[in-house]
Amino acid sequence: VAALDSTGIPILPDVSRGKGNGNYNVFGSVVIPVGALPAARAWSHAAGADVVNVFNPDCGPADCGSGLRKVLAKAARDASQLPTDQALNLVNRAVNRNLGYQADRAAWGKGDYWAKPSEIARSGVGDCEDFATTKLWLLRSIGFDESQLQLVVLKDTRRQLYHAVLAVHVDGKAYILDNLTNTVTTDTAFISYVPIMSFVGGKNYIHGFQDRRSAVALGNMADVMPGE
Repeated sequence: VAALDSTGIPILPDVSRGKGNGNYNVFGSVVIPVGALPAARAWSHAAGADVVNVFNPDCGPADCGSGLRKVLAKAARDASQLPTDQALNLVNRAVNRNLGYQADRAAWGKGDYWAKPSEIARSGVGDCEDFATTKLWLLRSIGFDESQLQLVVLKDTRRQLYHAVLAVHVDGKAYILDNLTNTVTTDTAFISYVPIMSFVGGKNYIHGFQDRRSAVALGNMADVMPGE
């Protein structure tokens, strides 16, 4: 059981920022690089441009734009002054508390839509991949390298739903930032999460397994719509 700080938030090991080591085998999987995926175009729309400045910690109160952008720019400023473990906790909590959850069909009129950070900032709502995308760009804005940040689309076998989270790779471990919990811990704690595909910068991966779960990752990926 992780130790808690004075506010009841779990204290992560003292880790430091750096670059990913190329091991993206999260949740007990084995990644396989692929050239294209059905969701790759959606991911490119959400993260294909350099949008670090959407939640830039240098954004002042007068020019931050929307209320959500102001709140998250402040979170970025605060997180930029913290050790990595505390920064991850702060970013996860800030997005979870301030971004409203809304399914894509209600928010955008589409069954599956991966919004750009600028669109999320304006609307103030999103579903699970939008939470993960927002956290990714918040962390990019305070110095995390894109090689450390892996957006993972998975199946939650407990709830029987598709879901998306952000895995942050630091010092050989993958820390999971999830809109379903304010607790940041390593991927090994999420026993019901079975990854299907993931994205790291411009690279696409599918996830296989060396046990019976392999069929989950090898289904029709065009039907995978996280948050629906």
